[in-house]
Amino acid sequence: MAYTIQQIKTALELYDKLKKVVPTVRQLGYPAVHTMYEWINQREATGGKFPDIEPLGVSKRHLKVKMNHEGFSAEHKLKILKRCFEGTESVRDVAIDEQKVDESGSNKTGSSEHSVSSEEIETLRKQVKELQMKVDVMSEVFEILKKGQGTDIDIQALKNEEKFLIISALKKKYSILSLLKHLSMSKSSYYYVEQTKKKEDKYKSVRTMLKEIFSQNYECYGYRRLHTALKKAGYCISEKVIRRLMRE
Repeated sequence: MAYTIQQIKTALELYDKLKKVVPTVRQLGYPAVHTMYEWINQREATGGKFPDIEPLGVSKRHLKVKMNHEGFSAEHKLKILKRCFEGTESVRDVAIDEQKVDESGSNKTGSSEHSVSSEEIETLRKQVKELQMKVDVMSEVFEILKKGQGTDIDIQALKNEEKFLIISALKKKYSILSLLKHLSMSKSSYYYVEQTKKKEDKYKSVRTMLKEIFSQNYECYGYRRLHTALKKAGYCISEKVIRRLMRE
């Protein structure tokens, strides 16, 4: 799709105010995100003269931004990671921003000025793992609730069953205790839901059979007739359990 010079200028001006590509695109309704990145890179390649002049020797598509992080302190690297994982900024937005800072030299500290201790490295690793856990948890939340990413969701307000499903999906990667702490769920609640799920599995085949018998008989069977039909099929289930399963 072709854009006028004025449209490109408007988009770049709004980006300069917001400092973020995705919100800029959403607010204007144009262009595509990758096109916005192209405009930003082309403007930088021409020293701010784009779109009035076309850049020379710059590919218009798939322009990559490489962040030179050599010499960054452990604290600054962690700050960059938090912007990528916790904020609304994309990794590419952060890279472009850090590239500008890198050119000014205001955020760099040489290795002679700052030596990272093993304790700092270990702390950084733990914090990065915690950030990754938060990202993974939110991915599972979106999957379970079937909501699009970017939706504002309070994970503390999730039901215990939903929290249990999230922990079950991630417990091989993270400890149950760390997941429980992040989701504000007690151990007793977690194991209670686990036991409930096991009990439900006990009647999984019965539920399937109940649905089949019920549908085959025009959905007019009551619990007594269902009890009789199940008994003939070889299931020894009390009428009380059948009533409960029908309610569910």
